[in-house]
Amino acid sequence: MAIPHASAIAIRAERLDLIGPNALGATLRHEIAHVALARHAPGLPRWLDEGLAQWAAGRRLGPAERGALEAAARAGELPPLEEIARAFPARHDEADLAYAASLVFVEALVREFGEPRLRAFVRTIPRRGVEAAFEDAFAISLAAYGAALRERLAASWSFWRDLAYGASAITVAALLAVVAYLRYRRWRRRALAAMREAEAGGSGSAGGTLARGQSPPPSPEDAGGGGSGRAGISGSSS
Repeated sequence: MAIPHASAIAIRAERLDLIGPNALGATLRHEIAHVALARHAPGLPRWLDEGLAQWAAGRRLGPAERGALEAAARAGELPPLEEIARAFPARHDEADLAYAASLVFVEALVREFGEPRLRAFVRTIPRRGVEAAFEDAFAISLAAYGAALRERLAASWSFWRDLAYGASAITVAALLAVVAYLRYRRWRRRALAAMREAEAGGSGSAGGTLARGQSPPPSPEDAGGGGSGRAGISGSSS
């Protein structure tokens, strides 16, 4: 865990065995990046802070992780950057997806514009703010670039390609189960909201919405993923 105001990093001793010697170096680089970013570019939104820290630690998305992001984007369940900035998810599977969404944004910027432009963007943020600095560095608004990236991810998803790139059928099934769970939960929220509106307005129950042909998505159990399966994306904790 990074403690930026003290320029310090704390790692619980009992977790060292879980982290392992190979992952310890990446964890330290990740947390050191958080401390450096807090000192030289304070006030970064959480998605950018996490994306840059992962990039600095040498983490790159693998085929299975990218496939999970593409599937989530195609289903409309990829967490928006502003949502990650407001509150990082507490659930492990949703947090993993948020970590990956943060990293894919930074990866895309490096691939399209190069690291020097990315560094110039970060250096300008304390003076200009995130949105103005982004437009200065990349000649496109942050919102427009984010929307275009989500569209590209959604259009790129391919079940068979993910298998061909080495993701096992079990891994892909787990990723799809997480997306199914998120879709089911979103539908349930909407159904409950419709029921409350119907009760408040005295105009009948919300069940009529489904009766008119709006079937619910399959439950996580029907999708084969259970109610709390993980997406197989493992982000670095901070």
